[in-house]
Amino acid sequence: MQWCIARWTCATIAVLAMPAASSQILDNFFDGSQLQEIRLTMNPADWAMLKQNYLADTYYRCDFEWQGIMVKNSGIKSRGSGSRNPIKPGLGIHFAEYNPSQSFLGLQSLVLRNFAQDASMIHERLTMEMFQRLGLLYEREVHAKLFINDAYVGLFLAVEPLDERFTLTHFGESDGYLYEFNRIAQPYYFNYLGDDPALYVPAPFEPKTNEYAPQPEKIRDMIHDMNFSSDADFPVVMQKYLDLGSFVTHVAAEEFLSETDGLMDHGMDNFYLYRRLADNRFVFLVWDKDETFAATDLDIFWGTDQNVLMHRALAIPEIRQRYLEALLEAAQIAGGAGGWLEQEANRMLDQIRNAVIADPSRVCPVGDLGLQPCPLELFETQEGWLATFGEHRTAFVEGAVVAAGFSMPSPLLKPGAAMNPASLVAQLTPGSLARIDAPLSVSETTLAGQLPLPRELVGVSIQIGGQAAPIASISSSGAVVQVPWEVVCGTASVVVQDQSTTLNTISVEVRPSSPGIFAVTHADGTLVDATHAAESGETVVVYATGLGAAVVSQTSGEAPSGLVLLKSQVSAFVRGLPAPVSWAGLSPALVGLQQVNIEIPAGVPSSSTVALQFMMLGEMGAPYALAVR
Repeated sequence: MQWCIARWTCATIAVLAMPAASSQILDNFFDGSQLQEIRLTMNPADWAMLKQNYLADTYYRCDFEWQGIMVKNSGIKSRGSGSRNPIKPGLGIHFAEYNPSQSFLGLQSLVLRNFAQDASMIHERLTMEMFQRLGLLYEREVHAKLFINDAYVGLFLAVEPLDERFTLTHFGESDGYLYEFNRIAQPYYFNYLGDDPALYVPAPFEPKTNEYAPQPEKIRDMIHDMNFSSDADFPVVMQKYLDLGSFVTHVAAEEFLSETDGLMDHGMDNFYLYRRLADNRFVFLVWDKDETFAATDLDIFWGTDQNVLMHRALAIPEIRQRYLEALLEAAQIAGGAGGWLEQEANRMLDQIRNAVIADPSRVCPVGDLGLQPCPLELFETQEGWLATFGEHRTAFVEGAVVAAGFSMPSPLLKPGAAMNPASLVAQLTPGSLARIDAPLSVSETTLAGQLPLPRELVGVSIQIGGQAAPIASISSSGAVVQVPWEVVCGTASVVVQDQSTTLNTISVEVRPSSPGIFAVTHADGTLVDATHAAESGETVVVYATGLGAAVVSQTSGEAPSGLVLLKSQVSAFVRGLPAPVSWAGLSPALVGLQQVNIEIPAGVPSSSTVALQFMMLGEMGAPYALAVR
């Protein structure tokens, strides 16, 4: 497989037809290329009561339906804080409220936002896409028309919930400590409230997991050290609690998008904290971003002096540099006039415009009257504002960063430069291969040529999440490395050292699994392609990366010794049909590759190219174009 790794051409993924409705997956529901429709059936009197008592958290029964998938006897309630209103309530759907065994495509619940603070109806979804492109953790979201008893009640934003399923798919664990931050009476900036753990949990940090043993002393200890460690000790002391680089990148994303109701608000708001069991460190999770895009000239250091953590982090030269780099990275993603941000805003607005016009319950702040029926002209005004926001905000931020004394390094590591080399998705997995696109000073391709893989090759070294990555190959356009097994899932920094030059740092999301397929062979080793297609009933060998941990601990840079099984179960699907898996493990004698033996199921059309996909931890990997005869 070394030829495949070195050349990367085998990683090209075709755009393939979606699986049949019986094989729908969560990614299909959150497919942002189309406007979704959700249909609820419930007692009309219950719907009227929910709107009338919109401040209550009372559940009512409903049947939930999406594209033929029905979850009967689900629970529905009004939800939100400042967005609650009787005109268009924000809604929470709890599929297991009356039947604990129920779920919808693996979800126990679903949030339906009502856009009560956002007349454009796209602020939050754009924000989540920016977080994704910056390599930060984010929730999947999609616009959906909601029908209740076949009557259109309005456009909503369906939001992936932050819960045990989310932590399992993003961190590989479902039993860590998840807290939602809620405002308290006085503005809060991570200041120390006292020694009593009850001053921190359940308010302002409300436990969402481990509610009966939330370990509030862990939050108290972090905030104590955040406030009272000396300037000299602060970087080392905080390192045991969280990754400062990832934190300031999160803040940079909010600041670029002019968030006035987030981490740097007049009293923090709209985030979750998750403490990983893997390393007992806290991770910030973004939440509720409908008040972004406030101003094109918002100071890039707005609110940072008040926030204890951010103020002290920016006093560290390396962290301040990381913050400014992240701001410029966001500006590069936005792209200025005609760039990605403008194009994506226009695409979303085109997608939802008719649904907004027809929405009978639009609601938004109107003057000093609070939440009122939202005039259509406010939506149209926001359209115009968003059309030019990217251009003006990018120019302002770039100028402000330069004025802050920062100069962009050259050559440049671009956003999204770290990816799975098989799927080309900007997600990495511990122990698997990573492709790093970077302009390097070497003149020719160099393969490592030996095991264990070296941590430096022809003067180039790469760190992922603070760990030196074993290097498989180096070329003038980048490198292929193994993500060290020691890297913890979440947001990780990528640092490239080329001779004496250190490129700018970028972030990448690291997940417990993110399957990508390189190639498929017949049992005799012949490559499956259009000339030598697979056939129903045949067992083929799939070479992949991103399938996660093994049942036995492995050493980074070393090939596995013997046959080593994967820790998590792998399910395979060919054109949406289950394909039996007879073996799934690490590829013997190869670093960073996994091997899965599957049987091509009956029912796959002959003389066709179909999607082969792996599912792990309830999430489907990228499709691979498989030829079948």
